[in-house]
Formats: sequence, C-alpha cells, structure tokens
Amino acid sequence: MKMDHELIKKILLGFEKASTPYASLKKVAEIENLEIDDNFIYNCDLIADRRLIVDSNGISKTGIKKDLGGDFSMAVIGLRLSAEGHEYLSAIKKPAIWEKTKKIAGDAGLGTMIEVAKIALGEAIKNAFTG
Repeated sequence: MKMDHELIKKILLGFEKASTPYASLKKVAEIENLEIDDNFIYNCDLIADRRLIVDSNGISKTGIKKDLGGDFSMAVIGLRLSAEGHEYLSAIKKPAIWEKTKKIAGDAGLGTMIEVAKIALGEAIKNAFTG
C-alpha cells in the first residue's frame, strides 16, 4: 500500500481542528469527512510510526488492531498531535512550503517529507529576515 501525503495532511489537520485536547481517530475522520478504510488505517499507522501523534502518556499509537484477514477494530483512545506533529503541520499548512515539499520529496517516505518541510520552513524564515 502506498503512503498518501494528502491524507496524512488531512488527518493531522483533523487533530488540530478538534475542539478538545485529545481526539480519537474516529473523531478526526468525522472532522475531516474521511472514510475509515484500509488507506486511512495504513496512513494513521505511518503517522504514529513517526511519532506525529501520541496518547496522554506520550506514547505513539493508534489503537487500531488488524488481523491477517483484513478485519480491524479501533479502540477509542484520546490522541493528540505531538510537538513534532505540530511542527510538521505548521510547515505544510503554508501552501508554498507544501508544494515545495511535495515537489522535492515526491514519493519519498514520511521521514523525508518531514525533513524537507523543516528545511523549506527554515528557508522561508531566513528569507523573511534577510528580505
């Protein structure tokens, strides 16, 4: 299965839009009008792998359990954006940085996307100070 960078962005935006400090993945899906399917689950797992979301103990997880037959269950646990998640989302919410990140990183993994977004944001900040 392929990573879906646009979906990852929407999931992170859902956490940011939540009206409470912690939100379940189900709530995030509702906020962003996303279908909870294999693609959603896979990309949530990738987000957790990079520690962009954490539970109240700072542990990165999703609460999703999937068996080899493809069936899944989703525990309703409160999750929030981690500091890293906030930083990444802050960068990619800027259209110029998002487009530059997608152009440079292309089909790269999420770790590469995060690093490219940080670099692009750093350049934008530097340019703001130097004119």
